[in-house]
Amino acid sequence: MAIDWAKNIGRLNAKEGSEPEGDDWFTAQEFIENSNYGQCKSRAQLKKAVEDGDIEVHRGSRWASEFGHLVRGTWYRFVTRK
Repeated sequence: MAIDWAKNIGRLNAKEGSEPEGDDWFTAQEFIENSNYGQCKSRAQLKKAVEDGDIEVHRGSRWASEFGHLVRGTWYRFVTRK
């Protein structure tokens, strides 16, 4: 089986990350900035909410122009319960 080199190399060089699709996603830093608590308490709240199933997590990547390459990122979104 032949390898499609052009397609694979193009995919590696793409300036695209795997950011979450949809609305209402936020980062831990945004959560900290919008909470009334400090960094430690905010991160503890975020961790507990994920464990309890109140928040879903997307682990992906984004293009960081300041570094010139993809960087890992984690996004969160509140789960809407019916």
